[in-house]
Amino acid sequence: MSKKYPLHQIDIIKKKRLDQAERALREKREEERVVQEKYDRAKQDRQKALEARDNKLNLLREKMDEGAPSAKIETIRVYLKIVDETFQQKHQIYETFADKLRGAQEATEAARQEVIQRQKDQEKMQEHRKQWDKEMRAFDEQEEAKLTDDMGTVRFIKDKQKKQ
Repeated sequence: MSKKYPLHQIDIIKKKRLDQAERALREKREEERVVQEKYDRAKQDRQKALEARDNKLNLLREKMDEGAPSAKIETIRVYLKIVDETFQQKHQIYETFADKLRGAQEATEAARQEVIQRQKDQEKMQEHRKQWDKEMRAFDEQEEAKLTDDMGTVRFIKDKQKKQ
């Protein structure tokens, strides 16, 4: 090859962009994993609070069915309100993490699409490079054939002149 690939610098830039996109994708996946863990913990906490609320509600029903004193029932109702508020807080945290998880998943998908696009760009550059190399080989062969032909013509003329 007598010439350097003219788009070499662009090729380097595209490789760097692909590396950056892959690095960003790894970071987004890690962020999504962390948010997923927090979401799972919030979901478990919410489930525990829901179970506690249901248990207290069942207890209240049982005490009412038994005909327990109103002071006892009132105490259970107050505690049920506290448990219900706790459940609402846990549910709000759960919803917040659900939104964050959706956002993290969307960011990961966007990063994945970016990597796919960068890979396509890189493949196009590689294909162009192969085509350019092929053309340069054909050009070099053509130049070599032309030079060989010129040398043959010169030799023929010299031989002809020697014979005369």
